[in-house]
Amino acid sequence: MRRGLILIGVIAALLSAVRHFPLVWAMGAAPAGVGTPSGTIWNGQLADVPLFDRLSVQAGLGHVTVETPPGPTSFTAQLRPGQVKDLALSLPFAAMPIQDQRLQGVRGHVSLRIDQARFSDLQCEMADGTAATNVLAMNAQTLGWTGPDLSGPVYCVEGQVRVRLTGADSAAEVDATVLIGADGVYQTDILARVSQPGAGAVLGMFGFSSVSANEFRLSEQGRWR
Repeated sequence: MRRGLILIGVIAALLSAVRHFPLVWAMGAAPAGVGTPSGTIWNGQLADVPLFDRLSVQAGLGHVTVETPPGPTSFTAQLRPGQVKDLALSLPFAAMPIQDQRLQGVRGHVSLRIDQARFSDLQCEMADGTAATNVLAMNAQTLGWTGPDLSGPVYCVEGQVRVRLTGADSAAEVDATVLIGADGVYQTDILARVSQPGAGAVLGMFGFSSVSANEFRLSEQGRWR
């Protein structure tokens, strides 16, 4: 009888420990700079998160769900060791971590959906998703011309996440590729074919160089964190 009571007590203590398992312990092996944890893995928060400021954290059966509070920037995802599932991100372009003064005041939204992705040592092994933005269509006054909505696939190339965005309308065709690494470095390559008079001069102000009479390219590298 006494042994049974001791066993019940041990089980109760373990259940209590799991229930109140601190989030900061669970994040002991997480990369530096991902946020300041508080609470438990069942009902915790990450503060000072780059881009999002704050995320709620809730553990489920074999995964952890993270999401932002209601606001103009929304993010949710299911995280497992080395995996991401059902990721959905929507944010104003102005909230992007881009310090380029040429893009100040640019309006529009960026959206990203990842059905599933797999990482090993912060290297992207597999990703299946889509991305989209209406930035070119929303800034006729700021940019001096109107471009098409852009959308396309998200996948992995040599350990980096690659986003391929394309779009076309009656006046322009745009093909953009963005490579994003876990080290915080990103690379962009944008090719724009335009028929609007004066569009080349406007694109030149944003760093595009002329490839031909109506083709302009911009290739840059920077850091997102």
